Order: sequence, then structure tokens, then C-alpha cells
Amino acid sequence: MRFFSPKFRIISLAILTLLVVLSCAPELAKEPSRYTVTQIGPTWGRETVTPEMLELDSAKGGPSDAFKRLAHSVALITVPRGLGGSTAFYLGKFDGFSIVATASHVADAMSECVKAKNCEFRFVMSKFKKPAQMEELLGQWEQIDLALFSVTLDKDLEDELETSAGPMKFASKVERGTPLLTMGFGSLHNPSIELRSNQDEDCLVFSEAGKYKLLRFPKDRHAWVFLHGCDSSPGDSGSPIVDRNTGELLGLITGSSATGDSRVIERGFMDSLRDESKIPEAWATLGYGVPIDKIREVVRGLLPQAAKKLEPLDLLKWTLTRSALNLN
Repeated sequence: MRFFSPKFRIISLAILTLLVVLSCAPELAKEPSRYTVTQIGPTWGRETVTPEMLELDSAKGGPSDAFKRLAHSVALITVPRGLGGSTAFYLGKFDGFSIVATASHVADAMSECVKAKNCEFRFVMSKFKKPAQMEELLGQWEQIDLALFSVTLDKDLEDELETSAGPMKFASKVERGTPLLTMGFGSLHNPSIELRSNQDEDCLVFSEAGKYKLLRFPKDRHAWVFLHGCDSSPGDSGSPIVDRNTGELLGLITGSSATGDSRVIERGFMDSLRDESKIPEAWATLGYGVPIDKIREVVRGLLPQAAKKLEPLDLLKWTLTRSALNLN
């Protein structure tokens, strides 16, 4: 039997230790995990939304009008590959067509029903239980992780959504420190796939106004993002992020950091990230959302500026996209 010398064993152990350390070292938000579960702050802040809550008077301690409108706008979509479901939201009715939005990578996961045009969007807070049916995929833009669909609604549901949810109002830009509200169907602690909201003290914008990053995600996906402190889990991708006070749309959830920094659940650490000098550290630990002003900028740049040469269906998609994102 051949034995290795003590010197060889020491060198080998040192190399192995170095490899383990390097494999575990966090990268500064270079490749976040699309499905990383992210609790931000000492407690898991996602709370169940019920129809009974929405009946309570805002003036008497019930949810705000912004909360109620967002709850009515959010829809559950069924996603293949065993993910259980994901989130979309109603933008409004434009030129006679009802439009919903979700994340582009969610639309990729829905590819089978997108091709068959049989995806369903269930507005779970509605008293009308028949889901919306997909009509057309209007557009899909990877670098802003956005997909827009036109959907068919029953008249009762359409009227209810126009009254209770839409049209969605857009914020002009994403400002550091803005208190946020988001809702979706994330799967953590949510076996029944209920609608859950997050608006706790850490659910804020942490990045500087207008200073976004183009990050690389798994499967060579890239998206422009801002930094937020809202809890999220698989199924929350595509969830709307709104200004908690005004209800204006600031963006949508696209992913989270994959560094696994355990300090993110400590109160002291989260409070320290509110200091502007800690912004680089925050980029390595918190959640990512696609900003609405970047969405509109990118789509405006990619859409053809003239519609003269478009085929009828493409012309319809062009018109609806411009209307839904207020690009006219």
C-alpha cells in the first residue's frame, strides 16, 4: 500500500480548504438565484389577504384604498414544471382590451399554455370566480423581465376590475426610502397558494433614485433592477410593487440575492443598510425589482416608432402595449 507523505497531505488539505472557501464566498449581486427564498428582517412579513379584509372601512382601521385596489388587481396563474403557481396583475382596459402583466421568466415557464393560448388568470379576491382566459402574448422583454398579455374577461369580472383595480397608475421614478406594498402567491409558509401581502418596516426602496443595475440571473437572463427589502419566495415573481401610500406602480418582483447572508434577518444589520454608505452591501443581500421608469424607457426604445409596415395583429399588439404602458 502506498502512503502519502505528511507534507503532501498538508498541501492537499490547504488546497481543498481554499476551494471550499472560494466556492462559498458571496459575489456582489452578479448572479442572483431566481428561486432563492428571501426573508428580509427578523420576521417573515407575508400575511394572508382575505375578501373579508377588503370589506373593512379604511377610516376605521381597515386596509388602505391602495391595499384594496392592489388586492383586486393581482391574479394567480398556473405555472408548469411543478412550481405550483405564479403571479400576474391587471393593468387596465385599453382600446377595448384587458391587459395583464407578469415577469418574462414566468411567461417562459408558462410556454406550453402560452403556445396553446389557454393560460388562466384567477383574480382570487373577486366575487366572480370564472378566471380570465389568455388571448395574445403582446410582448416579452427579457432585460426588464416583463411580459404583457391580453385576456378575455366575463363582463361582470371586467366591470369589477375596472371599478376596484384599474387602470394601474404609474410612478414617475423609484425613490430611495419609499415605503412599499407588494402582493403575490409565493409558496413559503403558503401550502394553499393564498394571496399574501408584504408591507412591513423593511419593505422599502434601498437603492438610490435612478441608479439601477443590469444583473445577470440564472440561464443567462439579464434584467435592470432596483433594490428593495420586501420578503419573497418562489411564486412571487411578477408581483407588482407599489408605493404603499399612493398605490402607484413602482415595478415588479424579479429575483433576490443568492449570497445567503444570514445577517439579513438581524434588526441591527437591516437598520445599518439605511445608511447610504451601506448601499454596496445592500446590493449583495436584498431583493430585486424591475423599475417602472426603466420598463417604459426600454419598451419605448424597442417598439417600432412607426406602425405603417406592421401586420394587423402586430399593429394591435403595438397599439395595446403603448397604451398599457402610457407611451403615447
